[in-house]
Amino acid sequence: MPDLATLSLKAVTTHYLFANTPVYLYRRLRAEESVKALADSATPLELAALVAKMDRKRKRGPEDIAVAYSAIVAATFHSSREVHEAFDQLNLRHLDWANAILGFWYETLVSTDTRVVTLSAREITPTAVSATPTSRLIVLPGGHE
Repeated sequence: MPDLATLSLKAVTTHYLFANTPVYLYRRLRAEESVKALADSATPLELAALVAKMDRKRKRGPEDIAVAYSAIVAATFHSSREVHEAFDQLNLRHLDWANAILGFWYETLVSTDTRVVTLSAREITPTAVSATPTSRLIVLPGGHE
């Protein structure tokens, strides 16, 4: 369960009130230590449930919206797979920047998967070098890592 006591409500509400773009809000909340503490206190599913609760709330004040956006940004401290599972099913009606914030985060993700592929020399076919940069697969001869 998200520990909202760890969240600096004044700071995140100030960031929300001064934000003029979703990227600005994302960057300010991501740098906020209390948002990281919120991330440490909950799973992405719990954070998504908090966001959905705030979105459904009839009378939302600036603090409620700031908490919701803080929960979204807090989720970005978790693995992308878990965040996708938790947030892709949400149908938010009132948090206009939610999808933009998550979209910006998804676009800036760097893959951290490492895969070692071992091939024998007879399986490698030389090809012409491309003039444009592409992703590279490093193939090690059998038995080397």
